Amino acid sequence: VFGKASGSISLVAADASGQAAPRVMTTSTAIDWRPAACGDQIAFLSSRSGAIQLWTMARGGGTPAQLTRLKGSLVEFACSRDGGLFALGINRDGRYGLMLFNRRTGATDALASADYGLHAPAFSAAADAVYFVRADRTLVRHDLASSTESVVARDVVRALAAPDGRTLYFARPDRQSLWRLDLASMAQTRLAVLPGRFAPMDFVLGDGALWVLGRPGSDHAAPLYRVGLGDGRVDARRRLAAPFGDNFGLAADGATLVYPRLDRLEVDLYRADVERAGRR
Repeated sequence: VFGKASGSISLVAADASGQAAPRVMTTSTAIDWRPAACGDQIAFLSSRSGAIQLWTMARGGGTPAQLTRLKGSLVEFACSRDGGLFALGINRDGRYGLMLFNRRTGATDALASADYGLHAPAFSAAADAVYFVRADRTLVRHDLASSTESVVARDVVRALAAPDGRTLYFARPDRQSLWRLDLASMAQTRLAVLPGRFAPMDFVLGDGALWVLGRPGSDHAAPLYRVGLGDGRVDARRRLAAPFGDNFGLAADGATLVYPRLDRLEVDLYRADVERAGRR
């Protein structure tokens, strides 16, 4: 007797100010997650085709279109500001790597192999480099022209590049504090510590602030914080119901959040004929 879980996870748009009710953007029996604003599109991962691949749709919603058909399943991604390049974290038979996908040409190239730490990559402002965190929590810069890597910072779990290309924001392993790294001087300063027992699950940039999603509480709702980039002030904005995983996206105007919400989860019991199936 064994259990099998199945479910559906949809993308939901929520007004960051908390004034408007969340609006469902995708509906299917598949899992839609890891949304991000990429150019004039919303990109996300989805299991609609079987394996988890990269899909896009218009910012206001609409029919999704599949971008990648790669061997293996995608686990993470980041896009350049214009949505032309994607850094893809991929799982192929239990081996993880990072790949570069060019949307205009359809070409893919390997960026990193087993040392990729499954933490969201980030593009530089000029899209000439990709930042990612290795399995040993080392933040590195991969130069796309020369294919060389250099160490940027250590003891990092998640990083995000500012649009001006001069600053990186990252979370420390305790996942309670957010830090700022000046790429010119390599000076690190702590930006903010989130209140209470909530720790940052994910964060995005928009409207002169970091928008931070905290861990869900006993009511299965996650707090949303706005952290000012200038003074590090932390303001609680709203609570998002039943977010799935540690990922969400932000539209370019800084007013609309897109995040995956767990809609349905079912666990069914199955009986297998072990004599016929064998002991495998």
